[in-house]
Amino acid sequence: SGGGGDTYSPRYPAPALEGMYLAPAVTKEAGMINEGLIDRIIRVTVGCVLLSLVVVGPRTMWGLVGLVPLVTGLVGMCPIYRILGVRTTG
Repeated sequence: SGGGGDTYSPRYPAPALEGMYLAPAVTKEAGMINEGLIDRIIRVTVGCVLLSLVVVGPRTMWGLVGLVPLVTGLVGMCPIYRILGVRTTG
């Protein structure tokens, strides 16, 4: 097929996707990332240390709390920061 109308982008979805909600990517440009690099490194480290408590040391399920800093550090977005309007990005 020819013509310039054969390509689609998330902004202009394919006809088969019309009416479906396409969530924006978590990007700095979209304003979703609110954690800086140091913040993220600390969160991932703390999350891994807390998760290790599930398998070594006291072997407590409280170590699962480490999932919160781990996930927020990997994703780069903290919901509490967003509510409070805090950004540690540069």
